[in-house]
Amino acid sequence: MKVVHIIAPVEFGGGEALLMNLLSIKCVGLNEEVFLINRSKTFESKLCDLGVSVITTEEISAEETEANGYKLAVGIHHFKKIKTDLAAIKLMNPDVLHCHGYPANILSYMYRLFISRDAKIVFTVHSLYLRHKFLQRIIYSRIFKSFDAITFVSNTCREYFIKLYKEHKKGRIIRNCIASRFFDAERTSIKCVSQKIKIGQIGRLTHIKRHVDLIYAVSKLPSCIIDNLKVEFIGDGPDKNRLFKLICELKLENVFDFIGNVDAELMPTTIDKLDICVFPSSNEGFGLASVECASRNKIIIAPESNIFKELLGNYPNYFKDGELSDVLLRTIKSVENRDLRVGSIVNLDSFKPKIVKSKYEKLYHSL
Repeated sequence: MKVVHIIAPVEFGGGEALLMNLLSIKCVGLNEEVFLINRSKTFESKLCDLGVSVITTEEISAEETEANGYKLAVGIHHFKKIKTDLAAIKLMNPDVLHCHGYPANILSYMYRLFISRDAKIVFTVHSLYLRHKFLQRIIYSRIFKSFDAITFVSNTCREYFIKLYKEHKKGRIIRNCIASRFFDAERTSIKCVSQKIKIGQIGRLTHIKRHVDLIYAVSKLPSCIIDNLKVEFIGDGPDKNRLFKLICELKLENVFDFIGNVDAELMPTTIDKLDICVFPSSNEGFGLASVECASRNKIIIAPESNIFKELLGNYPNYFKDGELSDVLLRTIKSVENRDLRVGSIVNLDSFKPKIVKSKYEKLYHSL
């Protein structure tokens, strides 16, 4: 069976990470390739390292698209090359098109409409960040009803989706997976008490991740606490300059560091070196990085929202609106006192790639 995954990658996000983790598990009788609607040098390199065949007709990279910010122009550009994209996918001869997010679902729908009605379509919903207007919802509803299967990376994601689209009969929850290395890599030793407490936020530097909330929360801490902190933003994205400007305005340049993207193989070690992991945004379809941190037994601070409760149970230190600074202060003091108790996650093994891949394999063969 030939499965072609279609994705319009950002530099590297949750959808890309899921696809990487799934493709790392090889299944007998399953031939998988990837079609990229736009280019991403980082993502392409990682796929090639896995020995995965990657096809794209695009010359504009995801990084260049974000830098330019001309969303309308980029949208028109993609629309003009639909015919070229469809021809390229046809040459891949897929039995199943697995589309990840938007606009991959539109391209898959058009492939069925104009190229082959025999190809099966699976659509995976990764995000809560859907802002479709009324007319768009009518169009998308027609598209979704034509798909053979819709999967959601979390129940929270599914419930949000159903509020916009009533297409839930074909929907099923197949949660995201984290890379095997997070379970297998040896954990580094705890740092000595004399070193500064290290706080990390992992995620793309974009406004929906709410990095600004962590910056303001740190600024409200007592100066004696701030002097003993080092906060790292791990990841890259379009908001970096804006965040750096805010940090400078609050005179916190000596506290915050921009680490940039970290090689996937080094991520477990990077997380191990953190004392506290903070995830300020509740606007998560899955929250991949939070599960990665939990797999390394790190202290986690997260908003009291459905997605984190669904995935992490009583593991994190939760905060309500306006309470991040207070919860952060209490957590820092617990680290200073070496009171490192954390909750527990039920069935952490369910996030292993082999288990999640087996669910998709069964889904493909059932179509």
